Amino acid sequence: MIIALYVNIKEEILSIMLHQTNKSNDIEKSIKESIVSIIIWALENKKKYYYVQQVHFSPHIFQIPKDIQNAYTQPHINLMENAKSNGLLKNLSTDYIFSLISGHVNALYDFYTRK
Repeated sequence: MIIALYVNIKEEILSIMLHQTNKSNDIEKSIKESIVSIIIWALENKKKYYYVQQVHFSPHIFQIPKDIQNAYTQPHINLMENAKSNGLLKNLSTDYIFSLISGHVNALYDFYTRK
C-alpha cells in the first residue's frame, strides 16, 4: 500500500509537469514552468508532498523497481538533456543538475511554508 500510494502521487506530479512542459516549445520556459508548477502543486498538496519526501528518503524506496522510478524522472532528465544540448544549461552531469534543481524546489517549498 505504501508503494501504491507513492506511485499514484508520482503519477499525479508527472502529469502536472508534462502538462506544463507541453504548452511551449521554448525549453527555458518549459523548465521554469515545470519547476513553478511542482512548487505550486506541493504547496496545494502538503500531505502528498510530505508523503513522497518521506518514502523517497526511507528504505521503502528500494522496494520500487528502478524502471518505475526512472519512468517518473525521465521526462525531467529529457528536459535537462535538451537544455544542455541547446546551451541553456552547462554540460554537467544530468544527475547533478537534477539534484541541484530538486534541492532548490525543496528549499523553496520550505521557505514558503515557514510561518
